[in-house]
Amino acid sequence: MFIDLANDKVGASVRTDVAIVGAGPAGLTLARRLEARGHDVLVIESGSFAYSDAAQELNSGEDAGHRDGYLRASRIRAFGGTSFHWGGWCAPLDQADFEQRNWIRHSGWPISPADLAPHYAEATEICELNDRHFSTEKWSAERAQPVLQWKEEDFGTTYFQLSPPTRFGTKYRDAVQASTRITTLLNATVTAVQLDPGGGSCKALAVRGPDGKPFQIQARRYVLACGGIENARLLLISTDVHRNGVGNARDLVGRFFMDHPAFTSGAMVPVDPKLNVDLYVYDSHPKLRGFGTITPSRELMRKLAAANFNVELIPHFEGVGNSFNELKKDYWTLAHRAKRGELLDDFGSNVSTFFSMLGNGAAYAWSSVLNRDRQLQFADLRHHLECSPNAESRVTLARDRKDRFGNPVPRLDWRVNAGDVEGWLRCQEALALAFGKSHLGRMRLDFDSSKPIEALKIESSWHHMGTTRMHSDPKQGVVDENCRVHGVSNLYIAGSSVFPTSGHANPTLTIVALALRLGDHLGRKD
Repeated sequence: MFIDLANDKVGASVRTDVAIVGAGPAGLTLARRLEARGHDVLVIESGSFAYSDAAQELNSGEDAGHRDGYLRASRIRAFGGTSFHWGGWCAPLDQADFEQRNWIRHSGWPISPADLAPHYAEATEICELNDRHFSTEKWSAERAQPVLQWKEEDFGTTYFQLSPPTRFGTKYRDAVQASTRITTLLNATVTAVQLDPGGGSCKALAVRGPDGKPFQIQARRYVLACGGIENARLLLISTDVHRNGVGNARDLVGRFFMDHPAFTSGAMVPVDPKLNVDLYVYDSHPKLRGFGTITPSRELMRKLAAANFNVELIPHFEGVGNSFNELKKDYWTLAHRAKRGELLDDFGSNVSTFFSMLGNGAAYAWSSVLNRDRQLQFADLRHHLECSPNAESRVTLARDRKDRFGNPVPRLDWRVNAGDVEGWLRCQEALALAFGKSHLGRMRLDFDSSKPIEALKIESSWHHMGTTRMHSDPKQGVVDENCRVHGVSNLYIAGSSVFPTSGHANPTLTIVALALRLGDHLGRKD
């Protein structure tokens, strides 16, 4: 059932079993899981079914990196959340991502891959993937395309499956509408998390509708699932009991912000123009959606003191029009317009249309040439990088700027560690050597360690992670291994803000898996 506060009214106080703030992939997955466990759930969504300027303006804030419109455009306030402009890349985190790596400070998760394995399997179905498995060998056999063979074991291949991509607000709207246990409030903005006088539990959420009239939502348990920026901001602005905000006794809320940096590092020219890189090209065949990426071994990361990454090959074939890259240019034109604040009313559908083209039209265009007797001229190398945790990379509150409800807007200071860049460049040199040693090709390096970080032209992936990080020790994290805020008995957080490290993989599949795990945990609690 839906209640739209733009048209409907609610009383001064609304009660439920579990209140979830945010109707993106995390919030909707969690709500449906709790419904299946027999719980009544209230989902509070700041937007409506489609993009609106009024809701989107609440995302505005200050960016120390001076990227125009980044905070406003990189997340969507609407039913379905930021899946509105999700590209669909899906892969689970690596084993190494969960481990404490002594060359990466603050690394390690308090849960293991085994804890998430069954939830990853279910998440593949929720994200409409073709298979529960991500084995490169399996997909190589399915696609009848070879894996690149390296002389040494410094590099391997990680396979990403492509979601259609799933637009959660469209895919699961009918199920939520028909549910007798899930109620969704639209155009309802949570303005504070209210604790009991002792601070040990949450007693209510303060909420306002479009008219600004305040009301409360009271529940047995509360879950914040509104993204890596807003989860932190809500805790920081909630100062009725603790002046530093909820869960922030040790000044950890908002710290350790991570995104996935990306840059094009150069190109690989093959020794043999007939080198088969088909496995590494987007394929959108209904049963084969996905592509391979080049990834480092854990031993190479350790040896070179580097964070994780993946390298996307963007091939250029002789005599073949480069439609793939033209589509990417179209996307970046749209993205830059969005960052400048030139968001159209149909922004969500425009981006969805583009990614459908990128994931389907462009891939089919490539598929049409893969079986021809074509010559590989070269392949651009697009690096997608893990950003290691940095306590000084953080979300805080702006001093002088407030939203229309009177709350400070967020201020983002995203800092890419110089040590990460140096490690990536060392790995880039290792990759160049590996191409040569394996007689695959020669790599042109566009960047080296003598150049400043700015020369890399690092781009954001719009993945907001780490600001309410998970750790069993309250001195090192905001939530525990069950995503409960330390020191608050009934307040939980869902989404990528709980990631202790980012890994190289896009976060949505892991967000969904963690939401399923949290749903099972809450479903077992009395």
